[in-house]
Amino acid sequence: MGIIVREDQFKNFGNAPLVGDGITHTYTVKFNQNIKPLIFRFFSGWKKTDHNFTNRKYFENLLITESKKWNNPIKINWIK
Repeated sequence: MGIIVREDQFKNFGNAPLVGDGITHTYTVKFNQNIKPLIFRFFSGWKKTDHNFTNRKYFENLLITESKKWNNPIKINWIK
């Protein structure tokens, strides 16, 4: 799993408690709440849908690629 956060809204990150059933190895993000709205993108990869998700570097590159798209959105102008 991964989260992309706008740099101006990012404060820090931490680890969630390692207790309970299910997913326990996960992280938290703390936002700078002075900037609204809070904007982030959440990603998850499942090896049963794409075996490449077993490769950490593959997932990191996916996040980098997606963050570049976010910072350089496609602009469409309709011509009548």
